[in-house]
Amino acid sequence: MSLVLTGDLARAVRKEAVPAIKHWWGVGTSAVWKWRRALGVEDTEGNRLIRVEHQTPERVAAFVKAIAPSARSPVRRAKIAAAKRGKPRPAHVVEILRQANVGKRHTEASRAKMSASQKARAALGNLPPAAGVPWSA
Repeated sequence: MSLVLTGDLARAVRKEAVPAIKHWWGVGTSAVWKWRRALGVEDTEGNRLIRVEHQTPERVAAFVKAIAPSARSPVRRAKIAAAKRGKPRPAHVVEILRQANVGKRHTEASRAKMSASQKARAALGNLPPAAGVPWSA
């Protein structure tokens, strides 16, 4: 069920903060954002005032200080890596990475490692049939 956006409700959606609309009209956050999208509203004076009042530099600094250690924690990074492992990257990401690396040469250290790896595979006879002669630096 959805309310029709007319009169005072439309004015509130255009001007007021989300918590105020939720309280006075008895709706959820998603309804307010759907209405704003329908009306082409990006931000409101009410939301700006809430940010000015509550997002003081001290609060922002305290939040960043509190969240920073966990954002870089090895445990968190391991969980993210495990969740991504085995899943292909989206096509647009692959294309962005390809474009970023076109024309770049590997470092001498990387080339030496690749050469050693290819030689080791060749010594074990572990090359694909179409690989031909192993590359060497």
